[in-house]
Amino acid sequence: MGFWQKARKFLFGSGSKGDDGLYYYVQLYNVPDRPTPKDEIVKIRINPMNDISQDDEGNHFVRKIIVGNVEFKRGELLLYFDQGRKLTDHEVTSGALVSESDYEQYMAGRSG
Repeated sequence: MGFWQKARKFLFGSGSKGDDGLYYYVQLYNVPDRPTPKDEIVKIRINPMNDISQDDEGNHFVRKIIVGNVEFKRGELLLYFDQGRKLTDHEVTSGALVSESDYEQYMAGRSG
């Protein structure tokens, strides 16, 4: 590989369009601590290279404020990661983490 090819790869990447984001799904409760089938589910993307912070004790975390797209309900997502950026724990205010299939069912129900 020549100098210019290496420089282009360094500056613009390899051209791969792969998404390295981590996706989580949060159900935002209309009534605190009382989930219902009508609660909105929001898809959250975490960039593991930019969004994860480190506190003074060396713990890795992400804090996201969530606002629903339909009813504008608010919640807070706090994710904790190990050194390898693997999820170890989580906290959700005014909601709960749900699965991708729950999100897909919610989206299917909205469109049909």
